[in-house]
Amino acid sequence: MTESTGRLRAFAYLDAEKTPVYRQIMRRFLRAKEAFGIHLRPSDIRDGILGDIELTEIEGALEQLCQWGNLEKHADTADVSTVEDFYRPRFLYQLTVEGEAVERALETYYDVVRRPGELQTAALADIRVFLGELEQLASADEPDAGKVHRTMTALRDRLDALTANALAFIGSLQRNVELLAAGIDEFLVYKERLISYIDRFVSELVLATAEIAAAIDRIEDMNVGRILKIAGERDVVDALDQSDATRESAVSAWESRWRGLHAWFKRTVGPAPTGDSEPS
Repeated sequence: MTESTGRLRAFAYLDAEKTPVYRQIMRRFLRAKEAFGIHLRPSDIRDGILGDIELTEIEGALEQLCQWGNLEKHADTADVSTVEDFYRPRFLYQLTVEGEAVERALETYYDVVRRPGELQTAALADIRVFLGELEQLASADEPDAGKVHRTMTALRDRLDALTANALAFIGSLQRNVELLAAGIDEFLVYKERLISYIDRFVSELVLATAEIAAAIDRIEDMNVGRILKIAGERDVVDALDQSDATRESAVSAWESRWRGLHAWFKRTVGPAPTGDSEPS
């Protein structure tokens, strides 16, 4: 069995006879980890499961999840008061990296498909603020690496949210039109609201684009490559692999993101400057 096949086995519980039970168990482990819990006992799991499920069924489900690689178990020797208790198999269970990754992926999936599309004028304002902070950092002789990374990460996340929500909004337009097509009055009301909504966003976008483009120009004139290098190196500061290739890959990722930001708001023919050119 290849490594990739082994990792994909962690998805097996999503298409199994007891999928509802497995999902509840995995969510229970994920919530426990978010509360800084490491291990759970079968009795802990049963207390958080909906429905009348016997402890033996919980134990069987936990064992199956271990076989799929979602959980791992360790001997539980706590609260052992008799020899019989010691020799009876008792285990503590915890999430594996693969198990957590699957549950996180599911949460992301449901967040995306359920997300109502919207045009975020607030995101435009936030992007302007983050670029202003980045401009101040770029003007410093020795920018604070932590502040650079936090600002770049916040800028990336806000732009990601802006684009994702805009795409979801566009996708929802056709569905809404189809749903309202049968009622002309409802459709006309929806159309008026939609036009007003889009007009407001476009007005904000026109104003924001000019300011954001100007901020991008100023930052690029102050050697944006230095800022991107700082952000990339900060990405891997705690990585086990501190090789030049790892750092270069992280820096390259930030350079690509900056080119995307540049393209979003400037639409120039030439590539966005991301190298180590001196400030003009």
